[in-house]
Amino acid sequence: MWKPDLIEDVEEFHKKYGLEYKNPISRHLLPEEKEFRARCMLEEIQEYIAAKTLEEEVDAIIDLIYFALGTSYRHGFNFYDGWREVHRANMSKVRATKAQDSKRNFELDVVKPEDWKAPELDDAVVKKMKQSIISHWKGQYATKRRNLTDSETERIIKSGGKLPPAPDAGS
Repeated sequence: MWKPDLIEDVEEFHKKYGLEYKNPISRHLLPEEKEFRARCMLEEIQEYIAAKTLEEEVDAIIDLIYFALGTSYRHGFNFYDGWREVHRANMSKVRATKAQDSKRNFELDVVKPEDWKAPELDDAVVKKMKQSIISHWKGQYATKRRNLTDSETERIIKSGGKLPPAPDAGS
């Protein structure tokens, strides 16, 4: 089954409509844009709640994710690193055994155990330019690949290692 790169799709959309954010440093959005994006995401949640068909439900979910990813992109966040860390934290939660175990009073909830550790999102928020790895590949120099976290990059730099070759653009 084909699996799209959602981040690349959202970047393509923003580029097409002149909404690119090219600065490598994360930023706060202007209050007007932040409020606009929040309204759009709330609208999609309301559409999901009102949906009567499965098609309407999936449309609202996809539009919500599209807006959320676009908002992350406009902030300049490193979504891949943030996702990985939030996923790690979520995977350390436990399933509620009864509704009373959940602060949302729902028996299918997943809750934080006593020893739960919040996600560390330093790699997702770029506050300053970081050293990038330069690798020689097919006669060209390339900067750090997107699929490496900043911590992986630092580890490779410190160990004096080299990046594996980047995949061909057509693969």
